[in-house]
Amino acid sequence: MKNRKSDAGLKMIHQYEVLHVFQVFSVAVFAFLIAATAICADTAPRTQLHIEIDTSTGSFTATSLLQDPIGNIALPQAEWLTIDELSLQGTDVPTEDLSSTMIDASLHQNRDLRMSVSGVFPEPEGSFVSSASSLDATYSIGPVLFPVDAMAIRDHDVTVVVPDPQRVAGTGRLMRVPREDGFEEARLRFTGRSDDFGLFVGPYVTETAEHSSVRLRTYFYEADADLSERYFVASGTFISRFEAEIGAYPYDEFSVVATSMPVGLGFAGLTYISRDILSHDYMTGRSLAHEILHSWWGNAVGIAYESGNWSEGLTTFQADYGLAEDQGPDAARAMRVGWIRALAQLAEDQREPLTAFRSSTHNGSQVEGYGKAAMVFHMLRYELGSTAFRDSVQGFYAANRNAVASWADLQAAFEAASGKDLAWFFDQWINRAGMPDLRFQAGDVTKREDGTYQAVLELTQTAPAYRLSVPVMVETASGPIKRRVNISELSQDAVITLPAEPISVQLDPDFDLVRHPLNGELAPTLRSIGGKTVGALLSATSNGEDAIASALEPILRGGSVTWLDDLDVAHDGPKLVAGSADALAALRPDILGAMPEEVGQNATSLWIERDETGQLWLFLSFDAIDTLSEDLRLLGFYAAQSFIHVSNGAVSQSGIWSDESARMKMLFDQAN
Repeated sequence: MKNRKSDAGLKMIHQYEVLHVFQVFSVAVFAFLIAATAICADTAPRTQLHIEIDTSTGSFTATSLLQDPIGNIALPQAEWLTIDELSLQGTDVPTEDLSSTMIDASLHQNRDLRMSVSGVFPEPEGSFVSSASSLDATYSIGPVLFPVDAMAIRDHDVTVVVPDPQRVAGTGRLMRVPREDGFEEARLRFTGRSDDFGLFVGPYVTETAEHSSVRLRTYFYEADADLSERYFVASGTFISRFEAEIGAYPYDEFSVVATSMPVGLGFAGLTYISRDILSHDYMTGRSLAHEILHSWWGNAVGIAYESGNWSEGLTTFQADYGLAEDQGPDAARAMRVGWIRALAQLAEDQREPLTAFRSSTHNGSQVEGYGKAAMVFHMLRYELGSTAFRDSVQGFYAANRNAVASWADLQAAFEAASGKDLAWFFDQWINRAGMPDLRFQAGDVTKREDGTYQAVLELTQTAPAYRLSVPVMVETASGPIKRRVNISELSQDAVITLPAEPISVQLDPDFDLVRHPLNGELAPTLRSIGGKTVGALLSATSNGEDAIASALEPILRGGSVTWLDDLDVAHDGPKLVAGSADALAALRPDILGAMPEEVGQNATSLWIERDETGQLWLFLSFDAIDTLSEDLRLLGFYAAQSFIHVSNGAVSQSGIWSDESARMKMLFDQAN
């Protein structure tokens, strides 16, 4: 069996980025959204903030002024923070008189609000928090230290004082104020939403560069300072790329800030990256491109979360998928196949419409909010053409910059630029959960008097019907020919006219549609067993049922293991055979033939295959049952793979079985 090998270290980093860098971006940047009322004015009211931080203890004080507030005012509410003083135009507001963390508009009557707070930032933990401090990194995200009102856009003037040799990075244009008293003072100015604010402090070596009108900065630890040039070159390249595709970069600066903590965050004009992955090539590729693009999508144009987060899908399409397209059609196809494979493996209770996606809180939401949404834009570009698609994106940006936008706003922009009614498209792909289950049969072939041929393709789909333009590849006597056929009913015949006699046909061979794969069309991955009951046979002499079930938990994802007496027991789900390599080799001839050649070289191997009947088989080979959980401790990071091999306690190989031979072909009968 052929396979595609992948480097284990690269896979770990990729999964880390997907699950942490991209995921935390969405959760962090907009976790503090307040229903905003768009106010149009020549100059935005100002929010002033003065913060002093003792990085040795994590303690802080912050004083803020909210000028001319509009609507209700939300006050900070972190449990590690105390509101020390609150006043309206010089009149104290006793904090004990507040019935909630909101000041009603009728109480403040547009009077300036002053507030002083103090506290100690929490220490970083395994889960994400809005603010944290350690000896070598401190951050605070969103309006955690200051009040916010219902005004969408404000001028923010932030002063931060920290002890030397700490350095300050944050949202907006930065200016350092010279001091000689052993402290660093930095001033940050930006116009935008208060939720876009991010403050970062650490013992950084700072470097600057210029790219067109944008100042580039890096804030790296001394040991990583030589990486700055790589990030400057990559950042400038991506900024120019997206300016050409969308419009002018929306900020004056772009900074890359390193952290010792296991988080990754994207902000207006800034990205915050764990130093553990800072040096990896991937970070100056798709990961950095993705985060830079969020300066346009998610920051300059905010997200109307109540109607769904469109930003991650559009960013993934233009950044991740755009770079894959640069590599060539094979790389682009591989990315689409990965998205479709992951979508097909979602449990039914995980399928939601894109209007329900807010942020990537679990694998299911990430698969849909990133992968499915990116595929929607891929299909939309085909529907409109590249020129109209580009014009639509640029129009959407121009119309919604410094505002909050929804899927409906995207639809309006694409309709305006293309002149097409796209209600049907957005309804079936955005408002509807799931995806079409499309099947086909090769029908009759007729030779016409002019020497051409007409071939009938019988198409069916499960309810509710989708309106689809389906790519097909017809193998003819003179070579392959690509066509598109349309379907909008549950059952429909399409007639294809061809210059030569058709031999066979493939349906959507390059996965240009969001759809369920045909049976056997794609190689299975370890994620395929998620949520299912696995029927297992232990062929080893030791009693390892509990240990095996525990080791597989990261890919079972709510599924379970039930033990069978022999291989022939009827079971409606995947089957697992576990034991030594020799024991599995003895059983293989009755199942799928010879063992994969890599297995005998590894202490622990786990892989999944599908037999000719469609039955999924999971094989687990191990030398010692008592080390199995430790050997497979990283299994959750490899759920998207078909196999994982472990030697000497480390992943030596992983990958996905080749599915090229599984492309589904239907043969035509001879022409009439």
